[in-house]
Amino acid sequence: MRELLEAAQTLGAALGINTSAQEVPAGFNVPSDWTVLAARMSNGSDSWEFALGASPATIESLGGQDAALGTLAEALESQGRSVAPAFKATLADEASLNTTMPVVAGGAVVDGDAGVLVFVTGSTAPAGLSSPGVSSASKPAAERGGMQLLSDVSMTVTAELGRARMTVRELLELAPGAIVELDRTAGMPIDVLVNGTVVARGEVVVVDEEFGVRVTEIVGTENA
Repeated sequence: MRELLEAAQTLGAALGINTSAQEVPAGFNVPSDWTVLAARMSNGSDSWEFALGASPATIESLGGQDAALGTLAEALESQGRSVAPAFKATLADEASLNTTMPVVAGGAVVDGDAGVLVFVTGSTAPAGLSSPGVSSASKPAAERGGMQLLSDVSMTVTAELGRARMTVRELLELAPGAIVELDRTAGMPIDVLVNGTVVARGEVVVVDEEFGVRVTEIVGTENA
């Protein structure tokens, strides 16, 4: 964790964001309007993604999307090659837009609308990333007393038609009329996610000229 916080602090300072780095917890949902670059990180038997994220204001300050992608790609390589050895891993040379796995840990530097993230995604955390356990006495009341206290909390629900992995080169070559092939075939159900976690599957419908999802399956915790 220390390495990720230091990388976030270094990247933030390089971009003129000089606040202290804060820990990003496992399961953190990266804002959908942030730009994210990621590269595969592997130790031979397991693999993860090392990723950087930047807020829209930071992207604008870097000269727009095209210029910012170049800056982030350079930072991804330099910071990734610094962080990876701490987890006995190596970083792949190829970067892609966005991530395909959930966040397991990271660091963030944010000042107003400007902000950057340095994080690792995967199905399990690499050795050295595990956070200390939290005792039941220190857990929030909402966790100790059930879900009732959360009943009025708003959560983001996303319907996901499919995903695609693209290199930065492929992204920059996109133009009107280009087709992006997704990882789903026609007729397959789409996923319904809450804060990045699949909770249901369904089919697309049209209700009063607006798209909707008819739920056909509720995903249990063990299958999510």
